[in-house]
Amino acid sequence: VAEVVDPVGAVSETALLLLADAQTSGGLLLGAAPERAARAVEELAAQGVPAAVVGEVRPGTGRITVRA
Repeated sequence: VAEVVDPVGAVSETALLLLADAQTSGGLLLGAAPERAARAVEELAAQGVPAAVVGEVRPGTGRITVRA
């Protein structure tokens, strides 16, 4: 993961390792247009699926920024 991740702040090595752990990375992310994200979370919650908006995709270098 180190080749494509830029940690910002006090991001622990453990947190960075979790990004690449196959046991924790499968099925965790869903993409939605920004204007539809809140509704998607509501609909998932109504079905008993825990969900949250955790980030955003922006134009850039193709690298992943992880902030503490």
